[in-house]
Amino acid sequence: MEFYVKETKKFVKTKTRPIVIITSNNEKELPGAFLRRCVFHWIEFPNKEFMADICNLHFPNLKQNLLDQCLKHFYALRAVTKLRKMPSAYNLIIIGTILVIIGLVTVITMIRVIKHSK
Repeated sequence: MEFYVKETKKFVKTKTRPIVIITSNNEKELPGAFLRRCVFHWIEFPNKEFMADICNLHFPNLKQNLLDQCLKHFYALRAVTKLRKMPSAYNLIIIGTILVIIGLVTVITMIRVIKHSK
């Protein structure tokens, strides 16, 4: 296996596959000793179209207009700059799961519940 390390501008060849841990560091600091052993790769957050594809994989029977409302409000929440933590793809999957379970509740009601729970 071979990969390129941008910081050193070198290719690294390995005899065995390296252990890969994918994580987000948005919530807590990781120890310096750990970070010195890491190669960082920034992954852009999915756009609406790609997120719709992800949701359709998880919820193939979710009505399109409901998915559109979810995505509209989800990305509106992500645009709010005063949030301590922006909603993640996982949060959208949770909302989709709830909508599938309870069926008839609108996204607007869910957003109101979320806003008032803070």
